[in-house]
Amino acid sequence: MCLYFSDKFSFDKTMRCEIPFQIMKKLFAIILATTLSACAGMEKSKKTEPEPPQAQQPATGDITPAEEQTRAAMKIFGEMYEVVKSRPRAEILPEIEKGYSRIMNEYPLAGLAQEAHWKLVDLYLRDFKPPRVSEAEKVYKSLIEKYPNSPIINAAQSTFAKFYYEGGNWEQLLAFTEPVVKSYGERPPGYLLFTCAEANKQLGRKLEAISLYRQMIGILPSGNFLAKVSAERLKEMGEAVPPSGEDVGGESEKPVKSVSPATPHSRPHGAAFPSH
Repeated sequence: MCLYFSDKFSFDKTMRCEIPFQIMKKLFAIILATTLSACAGMEKSKKTEPEPPQAQQPATGDITPAEEQTRAAMKIFGEMYEVVKSRPRAEILPEIEKGYSRIMNEYPLAGLAQEAHWKLVDLYLRDFKPPRVSEAEKVYKSLIEKYPNSPIINAAQSTFAKFYYEGGNWEQLLAFTEPVVKSYGERPPGYLLFTCAEANKQLGRKLEAISLYRQMIGILPSGNFLAKVSAERLKEMGEAVPPSGEDVGGESEKPVKSVSPATPHSRPHGAAFPSH
């Protein structure tokens, strides 16, 4: 069937359908409006379609100075570890010293800087022959000045106490441990307290030694090795053994804590080094 435009609507013998021109104009207007509306909808859907996710670029500005220094310190530490694995320790002491010194001085914000202080103290006292005591003292003083609340301080103090104790240097041991023990108050670290008591005993300071041995037993459980030795020392000196920490209650079942940043005794600046 064919459609023809005319001003009137009629059918002829051939079934031709003549649609009035005005009606066709309206139909075209409707079709055109519908088409344009559909196109506009498609454009709108294209615009509102979510963009594919873009790869996240690392924001270098978000790295804090402490994180940056930690990465650099870890790199040096890794290099030192490879050297230690490949060669005898006695041959590489200067390289180890240099590595710890770099971490300590160049990257003070890194957590490894505190440990580097302690490791360097241990290196000077235990690895170098003869021991480089003066250098160890300087590093220890740097540690307590830069990081007065660091728990690493206790480790460095114990390293010094052990060095003097094993060497039988009783005067040096007493000069170092006595002010440190006092700085901790009622509950100093066990090893420092014990070595201070031993120094007093060896130097003939009986009353001071007895007091420290008693304090040791009072803060530690009876099964603790240092508590047992302290009890034996008191018996040798003809003194009664007081109840152990576990017998008098409290938190004695827990190990003696090292320096805590939250306590006022975490600032042991009173250690006086003896002259050499």
